[in-house]
Amino acid sequence: MATHLQGPSTPERHYLRRAMNASRNAQSATVVALPEVDYGTLNNRRAIAYARELLSAAAEQVSSTCLVVDLTEVGFLGAEFVGVLAATAGRLRQRGRSLIVRLTPEC
Repeated sequence: MATHLQGPSTPERHYLRRAMNASRNAQSATVVALPEVDYGTLNNRRAIAYARELLSAAAEQVSSTCLVVDLTEVGFLGAEFVGVLAATAGRLRQRGRSLIVRLTPEC
């Protein structure tokens, strides 16, 4: 899954690059583990934009039956990020695939 992020190097870009490198294909699922970044505040719109790009690419390229988004390291996510997840689920559904979101018990 090769996705190239454009723009200056930022902490969010570094974290998301690590998430892409941590993505792994299992037999029936592709797992994308997003790092601990606040995906809910206005000053982190760049993190949301990069997550949107990453998940969009994953939704288009996934060959397994489902995409698992692991958010166990994420402490907070806002409505805009929930919209990113909904859009990803819609893209996957169009391809006959499904989305699974893994959260911590605190969410």
